[in-house]
Amino acid sequence: MILQSQEPGKIRRCRGSLRKIIGNGNQVEHLLHNSTYRFRFSPAERQVLRRREKIMPSKWAPVSMKVPAGPFEDSFFNLDITPHLAGMLDAYALPFVRKIGVCAAPQTTKTTFGLIALAWSSVFEPGPALYVYPTETSGVEIMEERIQRSYRQSPQLKRLMTGRKDDVSKHKLRLRTMYHRVAWAGSLTSLAHRSIKYLLLDEVDKYNERPSETEASTIDLAKLRTRSYRNRKILVMASASTENGFIWTEITKETQAVFVYWAICPYCLTEQLMEFTSDTFWWPKGEDGHSLDRKEIEAKKLARYICRESSCRRMWDDDARHTANKLAMKSGWRLRMENGGKGEELFHYLNRVRPQSIGFIVPSWTSYFVSLSEVASAYLKCKDKSLSPEEQFNAYQDFQNAHRSLPWKVELQAQPVDKILSFRDDRPAGTLPGGERVASLLTAIDTQDNDLFYLSIWAVGWGFKNEQWLVLARPLNSFEAIAETLWGSEYYDADGQRHIIEHAFIDMLGHRTREVLEFCIQYEGLITPVFGSARVMTQPYAFSQREYMPGTDQPLPGGGIRAIRMNTRYYKDNMAIKLSLEPDTPGCIHLYRDAGEEYCKQLISEARDEKGNWMKIGSRANHYWDNWCAINCLADYLGIKHRINPADQGDIEIEDESIIVVDSQFMGG
Repeated sequence: MILQSQEPGKIRRCRGSLRKIIGNGNQVEHLLHNSTYRFRFSPAERQVLRRREKIMPSKWAPVSMKVPAGPFEDSFFNLDITPHLAGMLDAYALPFVRKIGVCAAPQTTKTTFGLIALAWSSVFEPGPALYVYPTETSGVEIMEERIQRSYRQSPQLKRLMTGRKDDVSKHKLRLRTMYHRVAWAGSLTSLAHRSIKYLLLDEVDKYNERPSETEASTIDLAKLRTRSYRNRKILVMASASTENGFIWTEITKETQAVFVYWAICPYCLTEQLMEFTSDTFWWPKGEDGHSLDRKEIEAKKLARYICRESSCRRMWDDDARHTANKLAMKSGWRLRMENGGKGEELFHYLNRVRPQSIGFIVPSWTSYFVSLSEVASAYLKCKDKSLSPEEQFNAYQDFQNAHRSLPWKVELQAQPVDKILSFRDDRPAGTLPGGERVASLLTAIDTQDNDLFYLSIWAVGWGFKNEQWLVLARPLNSFEAIAETLWGSEYYDADGQRHIIEHAFIDMLGHRTREVLEFCIQYEGLITPVFGSARVMTQPYAFSQREYMPGTDQPLPGGGIRAIRMNTRYYKDNMAIKLSLEPDTPGCIHLYRDAGEEYCKQLISEARDEKGNWMKIGSRANHYWDNWCAINCLADYLGIKHRINPADQGDIEIEDESIIVVDSQFMGG
């Protein structure tokens, strides 16, 4: 040890360990004799040794963290704008809460919740963090535009940055206390070899279900990275999709308690759960008793919410709705009850039960950024008579997911055969409807191993209404009979106009794949092989090039043939909607008069299981049901919905006809 002697009363610096100083008595006496000695910790030591008061996130964020992007960029977070976040953030900070699931509509600040929570942890409870996003592009964008920017803009967080360029990249941010990294679904390397304390899984319903045939799902693989930390915290967040989606499974099956937000009426101070029903949401109607145009309602902010208290029933505009949410900031989250009743307050429940996993459901009208009129407009779009059944179907799904924050489920009840028989008209078999209503004549063929083929010919109407007429349905016993029926026969409509079959799809699966491919090559351009996909698809159909004979190395002649891989679930969902329409409703189907009960039974031969997959009911035959599915895919493949009837070229106005999609319980909750 080296002592630097100085005059008494001045600072004396000692180089060496305290143990050596104390161990040498003479030197200790020398240091203490007639002198006062002072020492000073370095900035890094002071930061480590400083005793911090742990501030709850709802108090910390408004004074310590700035908004990295959006309309309030570079201003401190103001929970008066997003009052529902206060309870969620403080619940995250409780030491016994290990996992939080958030099922939230878009633009309800679920991503902001994750950013604040992990920024708070980097100050008070640091540890390695991993953010997992659906794609690398989205992960990089969040890292650069949200995470890194929030640390640069916020004074307290900026002090945690090292200042070294190597510690900041598009995939990571290394701080003095911890590091943040991003990974993405489907990339095993970005998820592997990481031991993490904090895991944020964002937009999980957009992940690939299984990134590898031999590995667990992205979510399961990411959760394994947290095993080393007993005080780990996991955030699982997404907008709802289906009942079998990752987020709804997490909320309903993997959490001990789920909470919903109860607002407080600014007029009568009654707590109430805001729900979309005919009694609570209001918008003006015209003189004819029908709703005003949905676009006008949204543009002029005309929709209102009605207080559920019978003695009040005051209308809330967007400002009053926001005041109602602010009044409930401290006590708004309550345990979700199956009967919609008032559950226990969030922190009363948490302190009593101390659950490890909890969930939150956040509908769009909880958010300051979503107008009540936007919600009403989205609902009215479901009933917009100018839209096709498919567009209305998509509007219902969007309303359920993006506003109610609930999973979409197609409610299918077994249709009685009499309902299907009611779609018959007065046409004989083989005849098309007249009146220039037909845009194309299409064929689908189901292949069986018993030397039988089941053929269906359908006429498809113009435009997005996609009206369809069954022209012919019969079994055939050879490829020659198929060729004769398709290209050797003539088909006329009720006005005597001749029609030809534009194109055909034929099922290529089973034990006759080789023969089917050879037949399609022989008549290439007139018929295409098709097969249903067993995998989850993100588009209605895809192309699959076939270059070799099945089971051999023998190349197909002419370089092979292009087959169609069909999203059967997508098309059968839409077919179920068509079967829910009333006869003669625009967009429905029409069967010829001799279509018998056996044929009609095949159109109701399948139903959806609990996972949403279409399964055959018992031993019912489903050949013509599969054919109809292929017809709908073929119509999309040919782009028939985009064709305009030449007779209507001069009139672009939409017909004022009513389209009823399905009976909906949305208005009834």
